[in-house]
Amino acid sequence: MGSPLTRPFRVHPPGVDGVLLRPDVLRRLLARFEARLTIVRAGAGFGKTTALAQAVEQNRLAPRGHDHWIGCEPADARREHLLGGVGESLGIVGEVTVTAIAEAVAAYSPAQVCLVFDDVHEIGGGSPGADALGELLAALPSNGHLLCAGRTTPPLNVARLDAHGAVVRIDEGDLTLSPPDLAALADAAGRAASDVAHLGGWPALVALGLRSGPVPDFLNEEVLTSLDDDQRTLLAITVALGGASSGMLQALTGIEPSRPLGDLPMVQHQDGWYRAHDLWNEVFDQAMILECRRERLRPAVRHLLDTGERVRAVDIAVRGHESDLTIAALRAAVIDGRVEDPDVLKRWHQSMDGAVGNHPIALHVRGLLEQSIDPTTDRCRAAFADAAAGFAALGDTAAQVNSVAELGFWHHIQRDAPGLLGVAGTMMELAGAGEPSATPYIDIINAFAALAQGDPEAMLTAVGRARGNRMTGRFEAIADWLEFQAQEFLGNSNVELADRYLAGAGAIRGTEVIAISARWRAGRIEELLADPGAWGARTGSERARFLTHAWLAAVTAGVGDLDTAREHMTMARALAGERGAPQVEITLALPAVLIVHEEGDHERAEAEMRDLIERIPVSDSTRLSYNGSGSLIARYEPEALADLRVPLPARDLDLGLALRSLDATGDLDAIRTVAWPTSPGELISSLFLRTTCEFVAAGWAAGRPEARATAEWLLDVIGEPARARFRDHTEHHVAVVAAAAKELLASVPLPPDEVRRLKLLGTEQLLLDDRETDSDDWRRERVRSLLGYLVVHPDTTRDAVMTALWPEADEDAARRNLRSTLNLLLGVLEAGRTGGDAAYFVRADTNRIRLAGRDRLDVDVWRFDELLDEAERLEADGAPTLALDRLVDAVGLYRGDLLSGVQEGAWLFVERQRLHVRFVAASVRTAELLLAHGRTDEAVAVATRTIGAEPWSEPAHRAVVAGHLQRGDRAAARRAMQHCRDVLDELGGPVEELTEMLERRLAAG
Repeated sequence: MGSPLTRPFRVHPPGVDGVLLRPDVLRRLLARFEARLTIVRAGAGFGKTTALAQAVEQNRLAPRGHDHWIGCEPADARREHLLGGVGESLGIVGEVTVTAIAEAVAAYSPAQVCLVFDDVHEIGGGSPGADALGELLAALPSNGHLLCAGRTTPPLNVARLDAHGAVVRIDEGDLTLSPPDLAALADAAGRAASDVAHLGGWPALVALGLRSGPVPDFLNEEVLTSLDDDQRTLLAITVALGGASSGMLQALTGIEPSRPLGDLPMVQHQDGWYRAHDLWNEVFDQAMILECRRERLRPAVRHLLDTGERVRAVDIAVRGHESDLTIAALRAAVIDGRVEDPDVLKRWHQSMDGAVGNHPIALHVRGLLEQSIDPTTDRCRAAFADAAAGFAALGDTAAQVNSVAELGFWHHIQRDAPGLLGVAGTMMELAGAGEPSATPYIDIINAFAALAQGDPEAMLTAVGRARGNRMTGRFEAIADWLEFQAQEFLGNSNVELADRYLAGAGAIRGTEVIAISARWRAGRIEELLADPGAWGARTGSERARFLTHAWLAAVTAGVGDLDTAREHMTMARALAGERGAPQVEITLALPAVLIVHEEGDHERAEAEMRDLIERIPVSDSTRLSYNGSGSLIARYEPEALADLRVPLPARDLDLGLALRSLDATGDLDAIRTVAWPTSPGELISSLFLRTTCEFVAAGWAAGRPEARATAEWLLDVIGEPARARFRDHTEHHVAVVAAAAKELLASVPLPPDEVRRLKLLGTEQLLLDDRETDSDDWRRERVRSLLGYLVVHPDTTRDAVMTALWPEADEDAARRNLRSTLNLLLGVLEAGRTGGDAAYFVRADTNRIRLAGRDRLDVDVWRFDELLDEAERLEADGAPTLALDRLVDAVGLYRGDLLSGVQEGAWLFVERQRLHVRFVAASVRTAELLLAHGRTDEAVAVATRTIGAEPWSEPAHRAVVAGHLQRGDRAAARRAMQHCRDVLDELGGPVEELTEMLERRLAAG
């Protein structure tokens, strides 16, 4: 045996009870039983030892091979000490040599063996211990593997193994805590994740931070002392300046670091920028930090400005308290770089004093901050006006343009036309004096003029010209809004453009409704229906709430939810304020007409639409307000469109005129030839629900292939209101349309509102919305048997069902039985289904039967299999502890044989056996893992239940015996072992080796 062992955990890993399990790391470490060499390299505090100890512990629960632990120490630089540690771990008696170790590993064959060396950096490179480690790597038999974990790359020559793909590397990126890991650790410590989010995911630092440990001491003792002079210089500059980029450090020092700063604890690295945590200030000498800042500040700021890193340049300049440098950096960031982030501006503004605070750039920053809080205040206007005057006095016309533009935005949202004209005059003067940055703002003013004239093409041209030059963020957003309005004129709704505008710095209060209108016109109905309350919550001003409720009235009426539409109309009328403005009257009248239309009163809807158009004609000035009603106008009052310079959207008009032709002639020619919208949602936004269903039925009658898919979408997404409209159209005045509506109802199923919960393991329960069905037909054995067969065979043939359920009947009798039982089953599953409507859950045609609607079926058999499949995947990933929860849930679902109240058929016997075998295997594994986790009582209970289901399960008997031993009840263990022997003697044959091991343990006691 080698030298005496001094290190704690020398040949056994430390305990890791209660430490967060990290499946991703465990999965990576499983490679140690496949690769010849696994290298885990990471700096201090990355949790290497913890990860390895967890991997060893999890492997003990679900062995892939045998782990043998060697915790390295400085004495392992001596050959005999290192080999002695390996021999101790392997249990070698006598002299320990490389050959003896290789033979001990080979004795485990065919089982795999991994020698786990922790803190291998303690073995100095070029030492006798390092030589011994290299010899060991070369001498190990084929079932032997090495894992070397340390702060540095192990002292091994691995080029040949690398060439053969026999080396796995795990580094700091793999070991850094992920956000979910961080949240779990903080929760376990009773802290918020935000308390330690700044620690960069280093496990040791997070652990220290969660218990308020001495992080600076750790940094000094474990990190700083390990750095060379160049690394300390680069880190000191980063600490002194508050951050540094790789390029900046290179430009300032000419040093090529031997190790990236981002590898160090408490040094964040993102997009090439290093930021040292303030804790590092407590580690370095303060006089040295001040001198470093004085020498490096100006060249650092110049470098960052030259490379376009303006925000970082300002941050560093502000930290240095040099006014001229800070002013230059601020101007470059705010004027040239268009930095407008309120949090950044607030940070800068709070640091401005003296010469910086009195400079026009400070006034401009103040205006931007006021604007971010409330762009309508006089404080906002005054700040930009004073900044513009200050820049003018300095002769800085480019900066003056920026302040004047922000002043123009203030006048714009105030609807202050004289103020806007004044800004336009200033911009023209500046452009005339040769300042090119004023030009795009003149183009924006021209785009507004085109909007007032109803000329979308001129709007797009002016906006395009403006976008050819840089503008402030506000005017970039205004350009988006103008482009959106122009596209709406042309019938092209651009959701992304609307969202970009609303997210931009220049979004105007009261325009939030375009988030709804854009989605409606684009046919993105599901988004609007997914969370209806969210759209109303976006609005703030009274005008915005009025427009939102009016639009939501149209949307909800358009999808058949008339009660909600009426509620929105009531709110819209209350918020409309002073009536009389044409746009307000149209905005209120159109949803009201639509509600009447959806109620099915076409004559009244037509009369109300005619009255509205007579009072407020469709013209260039009112056209946008009528934009969404083109199909109704085309069907009821097409003459009203004659004088428009730019017509309403072509899609709406074409569809409306096709239906008008159907009304007039009764033939389907126009329906056959009209362009079908690209999505069902676009069809609804053009025609609304009632007319959409009419158009789809007419399209089906006309042989349009798009009709079937659209009907399915309507019944799936819109649901019962769509089915009700189709039922209304079964009385359509055109007979072929009525027939088509009936055919669609009979062939397209409607999803039910309630989930069906089906319990078939040990019982036969059907619950609708957690209420057990009281249907008499469910008590029929053949109905339950048919549903059970379909659960097991979700896509099958009629012949297969008949053979399985009526094997003795002739074909005609079997077909009659199937038809009758299928009708009874449909009545049980969908009691509310109207005669003639298609079934949702069971889809049957001439040859096949399919159990559908899995999203609305919760079946214990399916869940049982899913849980066990997931547990198997987790075990395969090396995380049996995480698999245990799934196993416990799955075993709890198995209450007995499948369809226990149904007489056996051949198909049922086979499936019962499959599920029974899976249950027994899962129960045994559950008991084994519960024992490994010290949950002894649960383990004995599960194993005892398993024996009840499968008396000859030797592993289940073993689990009961082991549980009693774990409790210290040897008498109960002996009784359980005798019971096991009695049962197994009935079978005959030898017992398994593990059972004999238990018997030997009992005999020894």
